[in-house]
Amino acid sequence: MKTVEEFTAACQALGKNDPRHTHLNLAEYGALLDRERDQQVVEALEKNTFVEELTLSENLCVNSTLQFNHFLKMSPSLRHLEMCGRKQGTDADELKETMKASIVFESISRSSSLVNLSLCDVLLGDDCPLEGFLSSTRTLLEFHFSQEYSTMTYETAQAIGRGFAQNKSLVKLQWHAPSGLDFMEEVLFGLLDHKKLRSLELELSLTKSSSQVLRSLLHCNETLESFKMILPNSEEEFPTMASVLAGLARNMGLKKVMIQSESSETGTTLATAWTNMLQRYTSINILDLADDVWEGYSDYKLCSAVAAGLVNNSTLETLRLP
Repeated sequence: MKTVEEFTAACQALGKNDPRHTHLNLAEYGALLDRERDQQVVEALEKNTFVEELTLSENLCVNSTLQFNHFLKMSPSLRHLEMCGRKQGTDADELKETMKASIVFESISRSSSLVNLSLCDVLLGDDCPLEGFLSSTRTLLEFHFSQEYSTMTYETAQAIGRGFAQNKSLVKLQWHAPSGLDFMEEVLFGLLDHKKLRSLELELSLTKSSSQVLRSLLHCNETLESFKMILPNSEEEFPTMASVLAGLARNMGLKKVMIQSESSETGTTLATAWTNMLQRYTSINILDLADDVWEGYSDYKLCSAVAAGLVNNSTLETLRLP
């Protein structure tokens, strides 16, 4: 945790437009921040042209968030914004969190420099202002979305899907919801015809519906070059994973595929799906199936299935197995 002296020094450097200060992480100041100090930061940033990365503190109130409106809109240097929410206990607190999100998304919708956005447990609400930002931005290249405990309604998932469908700039998407997310298929629908997406990273529990949409996405998308999938242990791994493999089998553009699963062993039917996919898939250069965190036994059926599928493969250059 930063000290008062460090906070004061940072504000002075920002106010003097010190080119060495390109990263401002307000989360590091924690409980030090109040309305008065928030105002100090805002005033210091007023004419700053060097801050490239800004992390907003989850402790900011609605009024303090509003004060950053001008910088988020007009900064000529801001390229990366990170925002985190926090779990709320009352409807009033949740309303404040959604208001903060609305303020930020409305502001960065007018940014001409932002290329990277990271959201962690940000409460979006049914009106979902994120849709408008995704639809209107012309600069955003990377979007990192992480959700550990907050919920997402059907309306919100649909709104994000519509935002992706209208997006013209996104190149890389990282979506992490390891605890599962209802209506993920609505989000994925928006990426089916995306014209620029090159890298897709997913960490989530698939349902039958979302796995079928992901199958269509992998089949239809012609721009993807890198795909990463992390699957928590699931009783429905066969039908969901088999759908993903069927989509990969029909994709002709992917060069790098990384898949990690917490399941201890591949079933015979799923092993066949792996073999069939690799026999049909001919453009892959890198296949990474290793999990550096999981320390269980090697998945021998998976390894055998991959070996069988690669017998006639002439394009693979790198292979990592469990």
